[in-house]
Amino acid sequence: LIRAAGYEPVTYDAEMVRPSVDDLPDHRLPDGLELRPVTEDQLRAIWEADMEAFRDHWGYVEPTEASYEHFLAFPYHDLTLWKIAWDDEGVAGQVKSFINTAQNAELGRQRGWTEFISTSRRWRRRGVAKALIVESIRELAARGMTEVALGVHTENPNGAYDLYAGLGYEIVATSTTFRKPL
Repeated sequence: LIRAAGYEPVTYDAEMVRPSVDDLPDHRLPDGLELRPVTEDQLRAIWEADMEAFRDHWGYVEPTEASYEHFLAFPYHDLTLWKIAWDDEGVAGQVKSFINTAQNAELGRQRGWTEFISTSRRWRRRGVAKALIVESIRELAARGMTEVALGVHTENPNGAYDLYAGLGYEIVATSTTFRKPL
């Protein structure tokens, strides 16, 4: 029906769940990086690093001040869950996890989200995201979560889908973005 209306698939996304927070690999941050507790005065730098990291991804749109305000308004911000790796130049990588307590109560589960994952170009392919995800899962487990989830663009140019699958995340839902030439 969609194709008959002139639409063609252009990209794909998946929701992935790691059904357990147990049996995590021991994967540490590379030398030269450190985790620090997040403070409010770091939010702009963290957001800007995330925007820069996604510059080469499908659908990227130049961020605006309204984009930053939207980021600040996210209802599940818990800075104590965030895992941000820093080097002497700034943010090297990040996972901004959250817990949607209302959704968990409604669905009778204990799911945390390991989301908003990005790595600075200067640190890509060096295990930064993997180490941050592992630390994020540990933190969520310490908060009582029994499973973790995330969303991924399956055609991510930096291999995110393969990284997540290698960490035990499994696809539970997929979606397709269609486009119709005008």
